[in-house]
Amino acid sequence: VFGSRGLGFVYKRPGPARAAAERLRPGLADARLLAPATVAEESGVEPTLSRAATSNGPGIALMAAGGALFVAGAIVGGDAGTLLMVGGAGIGAYGIYIYLR
Repeated sequence: VFGSRGLGFVYKRPGPARAAAERLRPGLADARLLAPATVAEESGVEPTLSRAATSNGPGIALMAAGGALFVAGAIVGGDAGTLLMVGGAGIGAYGIYIYLR
């Protein structure tokens, strides 16, 4: 038991079993997370992601990798550099396709 005379309150630390039970008890936030799923199931409508909710990460990563290969090919030069540049351009073009899709 911890107490403070100046503030006028006493703090009792809960036992370990009670603290674990409080942490594991579902709260209101958990119920809110489940609510849209039950509403969608009742209406018979399948939930879909909007175009704005999809990720652009793979397209950006492919564009960056293609650009890096293109620059590396320009630095290397010769036939190997040309091969790297063509491969980098192809990967970058595919990244742009994924990004704009």
